[in-house]
Amino acid sequence: MGISAVAALLAWSVRVWLPPLSWSWWVLAQGMTLAAVPAVGWIFHRWREASPLPTLLTTALAAILVVPWAQPHYLSVTLPPQPTAIFGQHSVVLLDARVMGEIKPGSTLQVSTDWQVLKPQRTDWTIFVQVLDETNTIRGQFDAPLGGEVHPTRQWRVGEVGSETATLTIAADAPSRLHLILGLYDRETLTRLPTVEGRDHVELR
Repeated sequence: MGISAVAALLAWSVRVWLPPLSWSWWVLAQGMTLAAVPAVGWIFHRWREASPLPTLLTTALAAILVVPWAQPHYLSVTLPPQPTAIFGQHSVVLLDARVMGEIKPGSTLQVSTDWQVLKPQRTDWTIFVQVLDETNTIRGQFDAPLGGEVHPTRQWRVGEVGSETATLTIAADAPSRLHLILGLYDRETLTRLPTVEGRDHVELR
C-alpha cells in the first residue's frame, strides 16, 4: 500500500506543475498528492529495513504514470508570413483563417482558424463567425467556445496553438451582396474582444 502511495505521489506531483486538462482533474491530483504524504513518511522511516527492489519498482511505476501526461502535445500548423489579426493587448492571435465554400444564399461555409495565446487568459473566449448583408443583418452564424468545453482559453498555456472549424449555412432568402466576419467575445457579458486596431471583428470576405 505504501509503495503504491509513493508511486502516486511521484506521478501526480509532476502533473501538478503542468496546466490541468480541467479543474476537476487538478483538484483530484492535489488530493491524491496530499493523501500520499503520510505513506511517504512511513516508507522513508522503513528505508533501512526495506529491500531496494520496491524502490526501483516504485520509480518505474511512477515513470509509466507520468510519461503519457507529461509529454508535450503538438498541433501541426503551418504559420503564415503574418497573422490575420491580433486581439486584445497583443493577447490572442488569429494566425490564419481559411474559408471553404461560396458566400451566397443557401450555401454552407466552413471557416478553419488557427489561434495562439501570448498571455495568460482570464476569460474563456467564444468565437463567432457571421454572414451579414449590407444592412448588417445576420444571415448565417456560428458560435462556440474557443478550445471547446474541455479546454477553454483560460487553460491554454502561453504560446499554445489551437484550431477551431466553424460550419454555418447562409439563409436561402439572403440577398446576393454578403460579407463574412469573425471575432471573439465573453459569453458571460457578451462583450467582444477588440483587435489592436480597435475593431470588434475581422473582415474575412
